[in-house]
Amino acid sequence: MTENTGPVFTRTVTQERIAAYAEASGDHNPVHLDADFAATTRFGGTIAHGMILFGYMSEALSQVYGAAWAGTGRMRARFRAPARPGDVVEVSAEERSRQPRDDGTIDVHCIVECWKAEPRERLATGDATLTVKEQ
Repeated sequence: MTENTGPVFTRTVTQERIAAYAEASGDHNPVHLDADFAATTRFGGTIAHGMILFGYMSEALSQVYGAAWAGTGRMRARFRAPARPGDVVEVSAEERSRQPRDDGTIDVHCIVECWKAEPRERLATGDATLTVKEQ
């Protein structure tokens, strides 16, 4: 079974969101926060923490699967390119398989992708699994 849930939502990466994440996480790496420093790196400017993108991908699954994602979800992610302030990010999820279990629940496998809208570039991919109740 393949069910594309399509672009679940879009978000705009902002320097304010990056700064808020730095405060919450304690990750004050200057590549995320200091424009002058970041300009001297291979990135040429500040970039978002990868966990911000991971959070967007998790949010997509939460929108589709609700409490089942929060209670049983697991995801591995690979970050492919940095997101920068001003980037519009699109997140989509595709259900790849459903495997019934003896207890009446179903294991669901999904692929989640995070793309920069313009120019189109894949930023991160996730491989997610969760368990849902049979409907």
